[in-house]
Amino acid sequence: MAGSKISFSYDAIGSEILRAPWMVEHMKARAQRIKELAESRAPVYDGPGSDPHRGRYKASFRVESTDHGGFKHDRAAGVVINDAPETVFVEFGHRAHGAIPAQEGQHILGSSMMAAAGDE
Repeated sequence: MAGSKISFSYDAIGSEILRAPWMVEHMKARAQRIKELAESRAPVYDGPGSDPHRGRYKASFRVESTDHGGFKHDRAAGVVINDAPETVFVEFGHRAHGAIPAQEGQHILGSSMMAAAGDE
């Protein structure tokens, strides 16, 4: 009696699914949802005076997508970016410096990601 042998190439399955155009679009849509949540949560200084940078952090969110994402660059990814100079201070906070009081990190991007996943 003859037997049959079946073998699968998981590398091929991965490249067909993880890098597929529809997966890139799906990841981009998820990143867009995170961006929208981050923009809605972003702080904007509303104190006295005319700050020329008022609203810059909130206006600096953008989304990029690729099919070369992940640690091994082998999968679709949607990335939310904020490249305003003050992003690191808003996200992670800072110590007091001179007349500027200490500020705790607000973790806007992280909390927006959790909210988009339904974990918040």
